[in-house]
Formats: sequence, C-alpha cells, structure tokens
Amino acid sequence: MWRLLLSDMNITYKDLDSMDDDDIMEANAALDIHIEQQKNKSKK
Repeated sequence: MWRLLLSDMNITYKDLDSMDDDDIMEANAALDIHIEQQKNKSKK
C-alpha cells in the first residue's frame, strides 16, 4: 500500500483508504507496469 502512496502515480491516502483489496492489487499491478515502461524508455 505504501509503495502506491509514495509512487509518482498521484494516488493519495484518501484514495487508498477508499480502495478495497482488489483495487489495491490492481493499482499495484499498474504501478509495476508503469515502472517497467519507464525502465524500457531509459534503456533506449
């Protein structure tokens, strides 16, 4: 949960508080994809 709050994806504590477990898992997956895309861009 904290990695979402501290990420650059503009998720607030209020957003996290209103999410259920499935929403948090989905947001974590989206963050993983975002991080991977950023790594790929920096390699090019």
